[in-house]
Amino acid sequence: MIESVFGLFRLCLLLGLLASAATGGLASAADDARPTPAASDHFAEAARAFGRGDFRAALNEFEAARALGNDDAATHYNIAVCRYKLGDYSGAEAEFRMLARRFPAMRALADYNLGLSLMRLGRTTEARASFESARVDGDEKVAGLAAAALARLGAASPPSASGNASSWTRLLDLSFGYDDNVALIEETGLPSGQSGASSFAEAFGYFSRYVGRDSDWRLDLTGYLVDYADTPEFNQIAGRVAGIREWRRGRWRVGVGPHYGRTTLDGEGLEGLLGASIDARYSLGSRSSIRVRWLHEEVDDLSPQYDYLAGRHDQSRLTYEIGRVRLGYERDQNDRTGAGVSSDRDRYLIRLDLPLPLPWYGDIGYDYRSSLYSELAVPRREDRHQLAFSLRRGFGADWQLELRYLYADNDSNDPLYTYQRQRVAAGISKLF
Repeated sequence: MIESVFGLFRLCLLLGLLASAATGGLASAADDARPTPAASDHFAEAARAFGRGDFRAALNEFEAARALGNDDAATHYNIAVCRYKLGDYSGAEAEFRMLARRFPAMRALADYNLGLSLMRLGRTTEARASFESARVDGDEKVAGLAAAALARLGAASPPSASGNASSWTRLLDLSFGYDDNVALIEETGLPSGQSGASSFAEAFGYFSRYVGRDSDWRLDLTGYLVDYADTPEFNQIAGRVAGIREWRRGRWRVGVGPHYGRTTLDGEGLEGLLGASIDARYSLGSRSSIRVRWLHEEVDDLSPQYDYLAGRHDQSRLTYEIGRVRLGYERDQNDRTGAGVSSDRDRYLIRLDLPLPLPWYGDIGYDYRSSLYSELAVPRREDRHQLAFSLRRGFGADWQLELRYLYADNDSNDPLYTYQRQRVAAGISKLF
């Protein structure tokens, strides 16, 4: 992604700057800071060094040109790009912030590249805010790249007025791994000779586009498949379609709309979900935000053997993000035909973005979930502690490698539901 936007605008800016060098350059705010012939020579040498991939030499020459009077947008942009290429993401951040502040015409491009720099620094909340600004204010190319970045972060944003509403954002993910407790119960509760452990393969797809005259409606399509080699009775296929109406007012971004989903288990229809959700995010500044989400679903069983699943599901969620940290609370309420699946749940979570050696980045999270099945003859309580870790790195054109590990410990007054679980997976994804 960094290559695509830098490649396009690098060519335009280098050509523009070479042209300005031939005519003496652009005047800066101060009359005594006009570029000199020597500044033009340094810039020309910087362009040659950049072209051959010697970013250290290019940075030195661009900075020499700036010191001698080349104080225009193109020089600042190329200095920022060089710093990013050299892995100096803090330096790139400072340059892109200055570029956005001093040159309004470059703001959207600077905000997008600032978001990329912040992602490399592990500051995803700030990166999301930068991508959102670029998505709203950028031209079709920049807006599309920012939308793709937001989709990877799980925070799509409405297109700009000049954006192409007919284009799709697509994410495909394929992973393989091992789960030592697919059934999520104590292994002694399984039929004789059967194990709950299995290797697996899973695939996930996300497709999204904006529709409508004003491009304020978004269509989301998601699909999920998991295949267990040793426990095929737990194989699942799920699909979901949602229509989201979006508003953006000041610091608020709100999405409201209906959705429908279907799930199969071992090839048989499991459940159908028809519902609606409200999702609101309020920005508290570049480093923090608050998000509130409410969801209601009516659940239908899709096969007679699963009629106990029919009923209602409600969920409320509050999330607070600041810098590298995300804190959350979630409340689930289920009113189903079967008392064994009618639970009230409270979940508390914390996630921390890890400052890993580049080009890796990742996060670690802990959550505690308390469940009560009060409609059973003997009410069942469960307390689950879960630790999750992920490690990621991008490569190529919008490809990403991810390693995931999960450990869960569930304690219950019913021994059958007192269990431990470990799950490891390695995956590869492509955003396009």
